Amino acid sequence: MADVRGRLKTTVIGSFPLDYTEENMAKALTDQVQVGIDYPSPPQLLDMNLMFLEPLAKQGCGVEIRGEEAWLVGTPSPPQQPVATEDLVWSINYLRERGLLDKIDGFKVPITGPITLASVTKISQDTYAIMYEDVVMAFAEVVKKIVEFFREAGAALITIDEPTIPYALWLGLSEDTIIRVVNKALEGAGDAITSLHVCGDISGVGKLCLQINVDILSHEFRGTPKNLTEYTKSDLEKADKLIGLGCVLTKPIEVELPVESVEDIKSFIEKAADRFGAENLAIMPDCGFGSLKLYYKSQEEAQAVVRKKLENMCVAVRELRKKWGFPSD
Repeated sequence: MADVRGRLKTTVIGSFPLDYTEENMAKALTDQVQVGIDYPSPPQLLDMNLMFLEPLAKQGCGVEIRGEEAWLVGTPSPPQQPVATEDLVWSINYLRERGLLDKIDGFKVPITGPITLASVTKISQDTYAIMYEDVVMAFAEVVKKIVEFFREAGAALITIDEPTIPYALWLGLSEDTIIRVVNKALEGAGDAITSLHVCGDISGVGKLCLQINVDILSHEFRGTPKNLTEYTKSDLEKADKLIGLGCVLTKPIEVELPVESVEDIKSFIEKAADRFGAENLAIMPDCGFGSLKLYYKSQEEAQAVVRKKLENMCVAVRELRKKWGFPSD
C-alpha cells in the first residue's frame, strides 16, 4: 500500500477493443507503456469469464464448457496447474526483451471474481451457481488458487473483478457471505497490491466494499458520478483504503466515445480529491474498453481512441503530481 498511497498511480481495468492475437497484444501493451501507465495490464482480449472457466474445465475442476456456456458438473475445486497466466508471462517477457520493464512499476492483472464466475455457471437451464452459497464459497477457493498462480507469475497489483455484487445482493446473497467470499479469494495475493473493481451504479454497496480486505476500491465514477457520494475521506482512512477513480468514460454516448481533454480530466480528479483526499486516489478509466470494438468501423479506430484517452489521463496525472508535490516516478 505504501507504494501507491500519495503517489497518484495509474492503471487500467484490463480489456481492449481488439481480437486476441499476438500482434494486438503487443499493440495494446505498447500503447499502455508509451503513454505512461504505471501498472499496465496484460491486455485482456478474451471473455472475462470463459478465459478462466475454460482452463478450469480442462483441468476437471467441477466445470464443463458446452458451446460457450459453463455448466457445473461437480463441486468447484482449485486447479493444480496455472490458469490464464500465460498472457502475464508473455507480457513480462515482451517488455523485458525490449528493455522496457524498468518503465513500469509492475503489472496489474484482472481476475474475475468467484461471485461473477458463479453467476455465469449453470446448474440447470434456469439455475445458476450463484444461487447456492456453498457453491459460491467453493468458487472462492478456486479463485484463491488462481490468484496465487498470478502472484507467483509476477503480478504486482491484483484486481478481483466483481461486477455481479449488486446483483448477488438482489438475489439474496448476504453481505457477510459476499465479504467472506471475496476475502477468501484475495488470500492468495501475498504481498501484491490488491484491488476490487465493481462497475456501474454502486449505491448501497460502498459499506460492504469497505469491509473487504483490499487496498483499492475501483469504481465507475466518470460515467456514474453519483458514485462519488458513496464514500467519504473519513470512510477511506478508517478502512485504510484508496479509491480507484474511474475518470474517463469507457462507454459510448450514443454511438461515439468522446475523448476527454487533459484539462477536463484534471478537473474531475481535483473534484474527487476534494472529497476523498488527493493522497487517497489511484487513477484509471471507468471500466474496460473491450466492448468498443462493437461501436467503431474498425478495431484500429477504437484502439486509437483508447490510446488517446489513456494518454490524456496520464498527462493530467503528471501535471497534478507536480501541482500537489507528489513523487513524479
